[in-house]
Amino acid sequence: SDDVGVFSFCQAAVRCRWRRTAAPTGDGRFGEAMIWGWIAGVLAALVLLVCSSFIYVRLRYRHIGRDDDLVLQIKALFGMIRYTYKSPVIRFRGWPQFLVSSSGAGQDSGEPKEVVLDLHKIRISLKRSRMIKENTWKWKQWQRKTMRKLRCTRLSWYTRVGARDAAVTAITVGALWACKSMAVGWMANRIRMDAVPDLDVTPSFREPTFHMELSIDGKVRVASALYAALDLAWRIARVRGGPRAWAKLLFARAASKSGPAAKPNAT
Repeated sequence: SDDVGVFSFCQAAVRCRWRRTAAPTGDGRFGEAMIWGWIAGVLAALVLLVCSSFIYVRLRYRHIGRDDDLVLQIKALFGMIRYTYKSPVIRFRGWPQFLVSSSGAGQDSGEPKEVVLDLHKIRISLKRSRMIKENTWKWKQWQRKTMRKLRCTRLSWYTRVGARDAAVTAITVGALWACKSMAVGWMANRIRMDAVPDLDVTPSFREPTFHMELSIDGKVRVASALYAALDLAWRIARVRGGPRAWAKLLFARAASKSGPAAKPNAT
């Protein structure tokens, strides 16, 4: 009987010990909660930091004589994401065709890629824009709301123009000032202007010339861009057949870009 009692006592002690080790104590629960709290706080801080950051856009266009240079740069997430698009040549081949030579970011070859812009492609672009408007609930309202979130931090527009006749040069300069004022007013009514536009039109009475340099810097918060994307998705979903039409449009655009280039006819 004594041996049975000792065995029962040892068995009870082992069970008690196992329960103490298996069940977490109050201090262990508090430490685990602190670890998860720190992880959640760090993640929340990272999300807040990313959403409060800006997406920077820089547009540069220069026309000197027959040479054109167009550069579009986009930078986001504190410079970790960068994109550059260049279109160094825009030549008039003959109505109604333009020859656009461009080299975008990510292209391995240094030779520019030639793209012909004709009436057929212009009709396709107009058809796609009409499809976007028809399959998006209140498209213009979304467009106005999104553009109001853009902020222009720099606008510089320099033009030098001249003709053989001084009177023609003066009239051209006045017309350019009127066009620039209308363009800046249109922008000011749609986006936030954080900087005073720098406009200049210089006449040249010695020889016929046309020189233009346009520089625009803008930015938008990541949170505003995400909200605009979600709002656009909600507006597309409200239209019957909207998601299917948008998917068809995006797939068709991707297929047209990845398709083989047309070979020139042999003479």
